[in-house]
Amino acid sequence: MVRLSKAIHTTTATPVAAVRNEFIEEYDRRTLAAEQEASMLRERATHAERRLTGCEERLRDCEEKLQRLETQWVVERREIHLTGPELGRGGWATVSIATFRGVNVAAKCIHNQIVSP
Repeated sequence: MVRLSKAIHTTTATPVAAVRNEFIEEYDRRTLAAEQEASMLRERATHAERRLTGCEERLRDCEEKLQRLETQWVVERREIHLTGPELGRGGWATVSIATFRGVNVAAKCIHNQIVSP
């Protein structure tokens, strides 16, 4: 940036020259302040972009972890043991008390007629 005060040489001390010099100095102050603010905003934008990149990486990690956890919900039939009475019956299934890995649970058993071969 070229500051106007450096580019214009005034050797006369007339009132017009004094006003011109004040105007130029004010212009230079405002220009410098604007450049400093722009620099600060660029730094903040860079910092925000870094934070965003980090958040995106953590999101991808969480999505991968979630996908792995979701696949772990596949339950083997042999892990469920019906242990108690029937709790309810509907058109598609029966719900009974059971144990799963040592924990009491409610197990939904689809009627045989519904299950496809």
